Amino acid sequence: MAFEEFVPYLPLVYLSIGSTVAYFFAKLLLGHSKEISKAKRSVEVQREKKSFETSIEELVDNAPDMYAKVLSEIEYLKQNGATENQIASLQKKADMLKMAVDNQEIIRIAGKPIFRYIGKLVGGLGR
Repeated sequence: MAFEEFVPYLPLVYLSIGSTVAYFFAKLLLGHSKEISKAKRSVEVQREKKSFETSIEELVDNAPDMYAKVLSEIEYLKQNGATENQIASLQKKADMLKMAVDNQEIIRIAGKPIFRYIGKLVGGLGR
């Protein structure tokens, strides 16, 4: 007799148990996916930081070749009758590359800490 009094409320009890289980399962699943996304983001930030530092190092390493290539382009344009205004941007690029080539050792010694700081600053702006 006591059990028959609770029979009309059984669907409500089943619904509450099922919804409670579903809630905690969803909370667990979403929390786990949130942690995974945080981990992926930190890996991406590390890649970006490393790629920034390595790209600067590659630029310093390739500066002599790039300088020679820009100088050959300037000479080619001068031979074909280009004016100083037309080659001004290439001349500015050549000046910057010459400065990088002349100060290559200083950039390699003192530049790494500066580039790391700039990489952290840029990485912090992306968050």
